[in-house]
Amino acid sequence: MKLINTLIKDVYHVAERENWFLPADAQRYSSEMASRVMERLAGQEKSASLRLSGMGERCPRSLWASVHSPSVQERFPAHVRIKFHFGDVVEAMAVALAKAAGHDVRGEQDELQLLGVKGHRDCIIDGNIVDVKSINSLGFQKVKARQVEEDIFLRNYLAQLDGYLLASHDDPLVTNKDTAFLWCIDKAMGHMCLYQHRLRSDFIQNRVTDYKAIVALPEAPALAAGF
Repeated sequence: MKLINTLIKDVYHVAERENWFLPADAQRYSSEMASRVMERLAGQEKSASLRLSGMGERCPRSLWASVHSPSVQERFPAHVRIKFHFGDVVEAMAVALAKAAGHDVRGEQDELQLLGVKGHRDCIIDGNIVDVKSINSLGFQKVKARQVEEDIFLRNYLAQLDGYLLASHDDPLVTNKDTAFLWCIDKAMGHMCLYQHRLRSDFIQNRVTDYKAIVALPEAPALAAGF
């Protein structure tokens, strides 16, 4: 059985081949890509709610408005919507490559719940929660240098991982209960790396509790400094 610490090396080995996928792998990849496109389109119509993917640092007023008055928020322009779709494409490709490399991939897009807040994890690879992120070259270099905590956008990914990991604590598919991984992919150059993150149980439980309290307020709170 393969271990996650060889994932990047094994995926690179697959990508060095003339044909990345066997016919069955290619068919599965195509189906998964189509499914993700439909999920993205369907997601645009869902009612707004607090999500585990939104546990990063947020202005309380903006958080409240995102749930109570999403219709008055500025719509994303076309190029931003296209950028988000890049992430879906990269994620589907990464998962397909992990499978082609012989790693055990399960639990894709399983719905999770932590203290009543829902979310969907990307996948479990070799018993580990893994969240795939396509990032720019500067962000990728920060991840490689283990400077994630110094960048607010990267730091917010860790809160998301905390939520998925704690919500998966009783899942028998997850054999590593203490740490999870960001699988970061440089969307300009194609480089990949894994970033291991240790669960902050108290932090994420407090964050979810605080954000639920903000959303439950009858009126929008004041703007917070620094946002």
